[in-house]
Amino acid sequence: MADREREAGRLDRSTRDATVTGALGSRMRLSSFLSELVILVIALVLMWWTGLWPRLEFDPVAVIIGALVGLACAGGALLLVNSQLNALKGLREDFNLFINLFADSSLSDLAIISVLAGICEEALFRGVAQAWVATWSNAHIAVIIVAVVFGLTHAISVRYAVFVTVLGLVLGYLFYFTGSILAAMMAHAVYDFFALLWATRALNKRPASQTS
Repeated sequence: MADREREAGRLDRSTRDATVTGALGSRMRLSSFLSELVILVIALVLMWWTGLWPRLEFDPVAVIIGALVGLACAGGALLLVNSQLNALKGLREDFNLFINLFADSSLSDLAIISVLAGICEEALFRGVAQAWVATWSNAHIAVIIVAVVFGLTHAISVRYAVFVTVLGLVLGYLFYFTGSILAAMMAHAVYDFFALLWATRALNKRPASQTS
């Protein structure tokens, strides 16, 4: 009897935890949608104000390169998450904290979030901010400065900010070398989608004792 009661208590706690996580996830998705739209509005206003409009011509080669870069970055992130190195333990915890909020997201949720992030954030950071910084410095300084700011805007911890800064450097140089904002948008969207997809699906397959 005592064993059954303890098991029932664990199941009840698991149900409550799942409900809380689901509610947080729903709010997180809504917050993500709205914040990305606000970022896009800010980007468009700054483009209008500065007169710096990124080139939007479709270049299939640049877009394919962007997709491959995004896949490579997603694969690298997953290697870090799955690494057993003690030095990366804190970063793994940061990833898991973030991924847990999207654990119950549908495929369409992840796709919408990823596409919005790719378009809106790249329009702001690479499309206008990097171009503007380059007008009073040089291209390499612009890539570095904007990547650091990009990392700071994602700073759930110092470790995660450093990781996102490195990702920002990759996106910044992709934009610099291809000259295509669409390549950076594609890379960002593909990275977000596959990193979240692989990580959340792997998380959902773990035993409850490993995800709590």
